[in-house]
Amino acid sequence: MDAAISQFAFLSEGDVPASARELSRVLKDGAPFSVAAWDSMELNTLFSRAAQVLERHVPAQLLPDFGYLTSLAAPGLRERLLREAGISTLHTEMFSWQVPMPSAAAIWTMITGPVPFGRARDSLASDELEIVRGELERATAEFRTGDSTYTFPMACRLYWGSK
Repeated sequence: MDAAISQFAFLSEGDVPASARELSRVLKDGAPFSVAAWDSMELNTLFSRAAQVLERHVPAQLLPDFGYLTSLAAPGLRERLLREAGISTLHTEMFSWQVPMPSAAAIWTMITGPVPFGRARDSLASDELEIVRGELERATAEFRTGDSTYTFPMACRLYWGSK
């Protein structure tokens, strides 16, 4: 392969050491790559707040395993895996941004969509969903930036280099 790019899949799911080895295997010598991977989920305030609210109402197996993503963000872990796999040039940097949301209703629409909380949502009765909605509004109140608008800090780690 002449180059590889991944956004929030590679180095974030499944067997990460095997993924690093596969990246090295398919890249030609000197070929570049770029990967964006979730870092500690605490840095992704909208999703982490929603998970905190939902974990009080649904079994853990119905929620995304954000603990796994956070464990992958351990300092130097992904870098070590990439180097062990044969990546010769490697750079990494944290990337942060703000996600504006126009209203509490927009937050609810995002959280109740199919990803990442669809299974949790589907397990709740309508009256339970209303309880969760109220708790989510209280849990995200600190991110309110206007009459009805919100701004959520987000972050990921970028990895780039070449084989």
